[in-house]
Amino acid sequence: MWLKMSGVDQVIGMNFFEVFKPNNVWGDLVNDAMKRLNAGEPIYKVFDDCYEFDNGFAKVKLRNKYNLINQEDKILSPNKWYDDCSDFVEGFSVVNSNGKFNFINTNGELLSPNKWFG
Repeated sequence: MWLKMSGVDQVIGMNFFEVFKPNNVWGDLVNDAMKRLNAGEPIYKVFDDCYEFDNGFAKVKLRNKYNLINQEDKILSPNKWYDDCSDFVEGFSVVNSNGKFNFINTNGELLSPNKWFG
């Protein structure tokens, strides 16, 4: 079956996206961690570092990014990892992303999703 080649495909002489498939290393890493947790593997084996539980959550580290996990081994915000995060105090954790700060609640929702603070 003949497929029309794009300009890039014609220049390099092959299907660009087949040769240079976009990768999602971070997504694959997080998905692997989630599968391992769901299979019952202990959190200290799944993550690079795991901190003590406090107020029902523990901070976990994966490739220099942080998130919080509850006592049922559920990641608070599996699609959003932070440069750092704090323990929960009065229902909120301070999260840091790219030098900006915000708060998340125990559901993983940002207090101010459209505004981060310096």
